Amino acid sequence: VDNACKVSSHKGKLAVKTCRQDESMLISITNTCSELSDDELSKIFEPFFRTDPAAQNGTGLGLAITKRIIEKHRGTITAANTPTGLEMRIGRPVIR
Repeated sequence: VDNACKVSSHKGKLAVKTCRQDESMLISITNTCSELSDDELSKIFEPFFRTDPAAQNGTGLGLAITKRIIEKHRGTITAANTPTGLEMRIGRPVIR
């Protein structure tokens, strides 16, 4: 959510949705930012990758660490361009 806020335009929007599907919890975070290229989408979870290398803040570790944590909990995270912005989808099994 923090990254989504940082890369949204000044008057951009952020949408967070959750739902349960079968035995999984799904979380979708969409922000109104510029569309990423296919190359950027394929690399955003790599350590030290930044879509804007000239940016003053960040090291490019946040999404890489997030992905590893989610996967350690048997979850998944993906990113996709949508008509409303960049969407991060997180899924993880429901713990009973």
